[in-house]
Amino acid sequence: MVHTRSNFPTSNRTSRTPLLRIGCAGWSIPTTYAPRFHSEGTHLQRYARVFNAVETKSSFYLPHRANTYQRWAESVPTHFRFSVKIPKAISHERRLQGCDGELSEFLDQARCLCDKLGCLLLQVPPSFAFDQAVVAPFMHHFRRLHSGPVTCELRHAFWFGASARRVLRDHGISRAAADPAR
Repeated sequence: MVHTRSNFPTSNRTSRTPLLRIGCAGWSIPTTYAPRFHSEGTHLQRYARVFNAVETKSSFYLPHRANTYQRWAESVPTHFRFSVKIPKAISHERRLQGCDGELSEFLDQARCLCDKLGCLLLQVPPSFAFDQAVVAPFMHHFRRLHSGPVTCELRHAFWFGASARRVLRDHGISRAAADPAR
């Protein structure tokens, strides 16, 4: 996960040099690597002493209570950011249609990270081809609700055409590099 621009202190870098954030999808620490992390604190606290960002992939599968996001935010350093994955109920099940309630609920939860909220990650399934009649209204509504950084992880070839690029650009949404690359 890479996210640029932040209010992280600019010492040892110019104001034009982007801050590189490096993190993993989740903060579990495999036993093999545990000795490389401090032994005190929760897994998240230990993880946050080594990395400056994380993708909360659990939000893809289930909603989290506001106090869970607040607790996470309070347990990490000031410069740390969470990239929060948008629920699959929105991207995979509803396929960006008729999901206004789910989107609002998700954003209300994620905003509890306050200034620790980094990029929101929208992953669309490989079977979901770009359809401007569906995607453009969703992105427009999404941007009315959320002005922060958003990245899409796209897998279907139709997402790499001019129309899709234009819709993403017009809404200020970046693309994530998917693994494997298409």
